[in-house]
Amino acid sequence: MPKDKKQHNADEPQTIPPSESTAGHEQAVDDAAVAGVRVDEKEYTALCEKAAQLDELRDNLVRQVADYENTKKRLIKEKEDFVQYANKKIILEVLPIVDNLERAGQSARANHSVEALIDGVSLIEKQLQDVLKDHGLERITAVGEHFDPHKHEAIGAIESADYDDEVVVEEIAPGYMYKDTLLRPAMVRINKKPHPAEQAE
Repeated sequence: MPKDKKQHNADEPQTIPPSESTAGHEQAVDDAAVAGVRVDEKEYTALCEKAAQLDELRDNLVRQVADYENTKKRLIKEKEDFVQYANKKIILEVLPIVDNLERAGQSARANHSVEALIDGVSLIEKQLQDVLKDHGLERITAVGEHFDPHKHEAIGAIESADYDDEVVVEEIAPGYMYKDTLLRPAMVRINKKPHPAEQAE
């Protein structure tokens, strides 16, 4: 009578032959199988589960990186489109001012009138200022204001007892703010009040 085959005990450590290594599992599992390292079935199952989890995490990471790159490209394209649209909008608003400037020149030449030219240029200047103001540009107040290094750039000074010390007395070139950002400081001359001893002289 043939002998019964020895029943397999689930808790008994077993040798994993190379043929039982599964493609896609963590390399450590395959290396253990090739080397004939003895691991029990529970450990082997746990290693397989960990390997599957790592594969899933890797796939999720790849997808997230791809999504990030696609979102980045889309945002760059939207920004470029927005800038192009904004530039086009400003140009369309400036074109009527260019038309008026051309008409003012034609009218002055036809009528030989300097006054007509001055009136036309003044009107065009106001038009242009209104367009720029609508887009967030604001002229900095200078004359009569106390010198502010964040908005004014002093390029000279005078001495007068008629003004307080470091008060802007002359604007050489206007300065502008674009919304809350300084676009260009106003170039000014400020007052340096004479010393009392100098005034007595």
